Amino acid sequence: MTGGHTVLAKLVTTSDGVRYQSLPGHSQDTVTALGYLLEEPGVAAFCRRWSIPARDLELLSSLVCLLHDWGKATRPFQQAIAQGRHSPDFPHALVALPLIVDVWQRLRLPTLWPDGPLLEALAVVSHHSGLYSGLYKGLPRPNERLRYLPQTAPLLDEALAWLGDRLGDSRLRPVGDWPVDRWGSYTLDQCVNFLHYRLGGTAAGVTVSGDDAATVRLKCLYSFLLSLLKRADQWASQHFESAATGLAVSVGESLTPPPMPWRLPQDARQRVKASLPSLYPYQQKLAEMDSPQVVLMAPCGRGKTEAALLWALRLWEEGQIGRIVLAMPTQVTSNAMRQRLAELLGGDAVGLYHGRSYMEHRELQRLSLSQERESDDLDPVEEREAAKSENYIGEHFLRPVTVTTVDHLLYTFVHGYRQADMSLGILQTAAIVFDEVHYYDRRMLAELRELFRILRLMRVPHLLMSGTLPSFLISEARLGDYEHVSDEEGLGRRPFYLHTRDEPLLQKAEGGDGGPWAPSPRALAELVHGYREGLVQFVVVNTVGRAQALYRALKGQLGREERLLCLHSRFAYQHRREKEKRLLEWLERGERPLLLVATQIIEVSLNISCDRMFSELCPIDALAQRAGRLHRGAAKPDGHRLDIFPVAGPEPYVEGRNQPLPYMERTWQLLQNGLPVSYGWVREACDRVYHDATLGLADLPRLFRECTLFGPNHDEVRFSEDQGKLYRPRQIVMPTIDVIPEAVLEERGDEGLDPIYLAPVPVWWVGKSNREGLGLFYPHSRGSRTWLVCRLPYDPEVGFHEEALGQPLPGYVLD
Repeated sequence: MTGGHTVLAKLVTTSDGVRYQSLPGHSQDTVTALGYLLEEPGVAAFCRRWSIPARDLELLSSLVCLLHDWGKATRPFQQAIAQGRHSPDFPHALVALPLIVDVWQRLRLPTLWPDGPLLEALAVVSHHSGLYSGLYKGLPRPNERLRYLPQTAPLLDEALAWLGDRLGDSRLRPVGDWPVDRWGSYTLDQCVNFLHYRLGGTAAGVTVSGDDAATVRLKCLYSFLLSLLKRADQWASQHFESAATGLAVSVGESLTPPPMPWRLPQDARQRVKASLPSLYPYQQKLAEMDSPQVVLMAPCGRGKTEAALLWALRLWEEGQIGRIVLAMPTQVTSNAMRQRLAELLGGDAVGLYHGRSYMEHRELQRLSLSQERESDDLDPVEEREAAKSENYIGEHFLRPVTVTTVDHLLYTFVHGYRQADMSLGILQTAAIVFDEVHYYDRRMLAELRELFRILRLMRVPHLLMSGTLPSFLISEARLGDYEHVSDEEGLGRRPFYLHTRDEPLLQKAEGGDGGPWAPSPRALAELVHGYREGLVQFVVVNTVGRAQALYRALKGQLGREERLLCLHSRFAYQHRREKEKRLLEWLERGERPLLLVATQIIEVSLNISCDRMFSELCPIDALAQRAGRLHRGAAKPDGHRLDIFPVAGPEPYVEGRNQPLPYMERTWQLLQNGLPVSYGWVREACDRVYHDATLGLADLPRLFRECTLFGPNHDEVRFSEDQGKLYRPRQIVMPTIDVIPEAVLEERGDEGLDPIYLAPVPVWWVGKSNREGLGLFYPHSRGSRTWLVCRLPYDPEVGFHEEALGQPLPGYVLD
């Protein structure tokens, strides 16, 4: 209270009325929340990395947190909050600019950048809307004046005195004659111009200089400061919202938020070690290593993940990092890894994010709430809100450990989503572990090459682990100076025999391109015999259509056998996850026989194993990953076999105008029938297949430079979670679009209009349907959202009946 008037900052509507929090109260709570963040492991290391006195970081970040909302000390904002409405046309973060600049200049405070409070001001301006080239341009009332309240000056002096006492810093002192009238006389347009021409011009002078080190430093310092502010602000705001119901007064002051709840268990390293029977020599070496840049070479089933965790957790115990991020090659492997780490380190310690992780979080929330309440009668709104919150936490790496995809990690560096800069700031105290990548996707490899270079400039610890890392990638990505660790014992193991077959596993029936796929009678008979003998068998084919055809043929032979499963990428999310869970449950219980027909979605990082595998030909590194699911971790073949079949068509391993990748033929030429395969042989084979591979130019360096402080906005960088726009890090052979199967709507009604029932289908299906009048797709609206529905026959057993493509559907009449 000053002068009989309270300046408000926050509003929450409760069951018994409206509750407010004062501006000084919220400001103090944000500083309190910041204090917890500054105590996290990795912050002191960040200061040492960039030669920032820890005392200066505490001062300037505390002041940024104290003043971030002081654009609310204006008449337009106070009128809006008193009326319970938002004021997007009067952005308080922008309005705070003149106050922020004057405070730093008058008190002569330290700054992160030598040209005045550049980064401090930009952090405040962008703490609600990410910083980009069009920020706040085009406001509807550009000539509206800021109109700061007269009590701003005494309130500001009180706030500075409070912070000075808290920090024991005499530089924070009352001034008394703050130019409140001058601040209030500025217009919104003047603030926008100052932001883009004065501050933006200073930033542009760094990025256009060509000095990569200076550009990276600028980005690191800005994003780190922004992450501290946003996390502290969000935590203080969440605490007010949760405490508002219990307030006995209409306007609350400081409510002193508690520490953030997410912590790695203190015995995390001991838990990882206890999960292993004993440490292999290479694991022991990594466990004792504190090198910030590591390449790990170890085969499948030999505990690469645990070894990488031991390396990262050593850095954590030494205070070098505050979190661990695992970048996985696919969404399926991300889900499996999250579950694995949650069981090891505790669910509260592990976050998850990828393009479809919201659906995964909904499933996890449904399971958690039903166990907690011992009932299946759950509130769907509560379930969705909890999943949305968990997805946000994962997206921004807020938990001590986060499992994500390499695509999401790349988008973090180029404004690829709404609050990417905050996430990049959080990564400044992380160690990043990269799991396997496919070497035939040279576009992704080129982007990763540049990402490794940026991480080296940022001095962010990272580890790349692989079982087949070829020499060309070590050279192209400039990994030669990294610490190299190799599991030589594991590379010498020979877990299976390799057999090459003379005829394709499946061919087009009737010899025509339009006919259905027909499996080899001999291979079909062998699979059925193996099932009758009680074997666990995996069959991996290269396309969805061939997987469906083989599954149907096997079902025709086996009848209604329980443990026969078809798994590929074109199921509705709910049906696919149910299948994955069923498969893992069968394997964990050791149930036999079991026969899985799958596409390459099972290739990487899934901790599953079979007795025999049939596989269609694919590039050697992909083949090695498939084989990593066969007799996993064994030293001798003991009769286990990998049968490899030539393919009738190269899809999806194509380039240019649907030409097969050269790595397919090279792989086939290397395969030796009857060879007991060692992972050392596989590594040498990768070198031979990719001996002349080179990586072209990447888009990351240019876009990273453009996005250093301003640059394009997230909606310019990509269309959606899985589809790039300005930035496309992955070579997409067959673009897809999400649809709801009409069969789901017929079964569930409007309940089927839910993201968990979205299934990806090739975009060319839509074009074909439109051109030929097949009537396969139509829009269906519910509320404000319109869904695309696919009329192609679908069932949860095999997915869409692709053989029906090209045939007008029954009951469909052309207009």
